[in-house]
Amino acid sequence: MNILFIPTFFLINSILFDIEYVKAQQTLPTGCLDAFRAASLSAHNQYRSLCGVSPLSESSLIDASAQNYSTKMATTNLFQHSGNSLYGENLYEQLTSQALTVSLCSQIGNQSVASWYSEIANYNFSNPGFASNTGHYTQVVWKSSTMLGMGLGWSIQNGYNYYYVVGQYSPPGNYLGEFGSNVLPPLSTLTTTTTTSSTTNAPSSPTTISVRQDFVFV
Repeated sequence: MNILFIPTFFLINSILFDIEYVKAQQTLPTGCLDAFRAASLSAHNQYRSLCGVSPLSESSLIDASAQNYSTKMATTNLFQHSGNSLYGENLYEQLTSQALTVSLCSQIGNQSVASWYSEIANYNFSNPGFASNTGHYTQVVWKSSTMLGMGLGWSIQNGYNYYYVVGQYSPPGNYLGEFGSNVLPPLSTLTTTTTTSSTTNAPSSPTTISVRQDFVFV
């Protein structure tokens, strides 16, 4: 009879890793996700209206996809794209000392979309096309995208709160060769307030330490 022997050192470390894995990812407060999604959808459609583009509709199917992936990022602390080719995808991460509340959930919804939209300052409407510093903006206002799903993940690491935002879009935007017909010049502008690392029209938290974001293009 063969007996499998697992060294105690590796067994203990595996258990400790599993405990830390569970501790890091946090459960969202009741009402948080609804507030976050409502704010995110409203912000998207406010910005799209500035360009004369039809509003996005919330999709429960895409919401579930985005939420699954935002939770995965919170549990693994890996800030990278899902690789889901069905949807366009914008990512946003915020590191802060402020614990999550329903009010902050709404604020993060506003801030993430405002940060993506702020890239409009870099976009050249006279020469439409892809650029690495405008990809979030172009997906937010992409004319052919009609449905939106949003996810929010939360983890605590080394005493800090990490908030992971996933925006997924259908049909996907950022198709090469289609920018001219899908990214339209704004008809009006919106006054925004600049924070430490992003541009937003929502009240900003003085305890925000850093943000980062990423997007997908085809």
